[in-house]
Amino acid sequence: KHVPYERTNYEFFLMMESDRAGELLSSMAQTGLLEAIFSDLKATRQVTANQFHHLGLFEHSLECVRQTELYIRTCPDWAKESAAQTIAHGVSRLSATKTACLLHDIGKPGTWEVTEEGRHTFLGHDKLGATMTTELAKEHRWSKQLGRFVAGLVKWHLRPGHLFHQGPPTEKAINKFYRKIGDDVPELMMLAFGDLGATRGADFTEAMRENLAENFRRLLDGYPAFRERENRMPRLLSGVEVMELLALQPGPAIGEILEALEEAQSLQEVTDVAEAEAFVREFWRRKNQ
Repeated sequence: KHVPYERTNYEFFLMMESDRAGELLSSMAQTGLLEAIFSDLKATRQVTANQFHHLGLFEHSLECVRQTELYIRTCPDWAKESAAQTIAHGVSRLSATKTACLLHDIGKPGTWEVTEEGRHTFLGHDKLGATMTTELAKEHRWSKQLGRFVAGLVKWHLRPGHLFHQGPPTEKAINKFYRKIGDDVPELMMLAFGDLGATRGADFTEAMRENLAENFRRLLDGYPAFRERENRMPRLLSGVEVMELLALQPGPAIGEILEALEEAQSLQEVTDVAEAEAFVREFWRRKNQ
């Protein structure tokens, strides 16, 4: 018998509010109930442990929720306050974040390859997972805001780690990350910490894990100061002014130009209207070379 999605949504997100959601999800998994609700999780049981993951993918997804709950106990109060906010009727950002933890790797089965050297790869699983989450949200009749939020966390869950792949990132790269993720930074970092805690394969040493955890802490801790700077920063040019300056019609290019201008302004490469106009002209000229 099919239970209305409204009922399962209510019961599921109520459960996810608990600080024992990871444990409860494991109990649901043992009975098959979890996969009855989220059928996309079935395929994750096929993905085995590998050089970076000591658990199979299904177990890793459950452990990610548990590790996120452990991390939340010690995360900054301002991040907890963000997660406590409501994102949909009866659903907090925290319960939605833990749902993203459960679903963050659902794109892996569809991108799984094993190289001749025996290495497991999942190229593009973040984007595929975000697409699958968007479809899941529609099927389960989540609100648009809730669906966008969870799919967004799935889409960007690799981004914090990617920042540190080639050593310390530049201030420009960090600011770009903050600006791209926006108000979802604290929740994305909760997912990142949970994912990190659930990843203990042989090729991922304890020293590597500790180093990445410290980088994640600094990344999260730097966000409030970034927001304060951004809030104090005056807007030098509007979208309309950019269109007039470059004789452009409304479109995605305007947002791209404004984003680049804000980035330059935050790095104090641009400080007044004249410099902003010069920057915009040069940016557009280079883009169209």
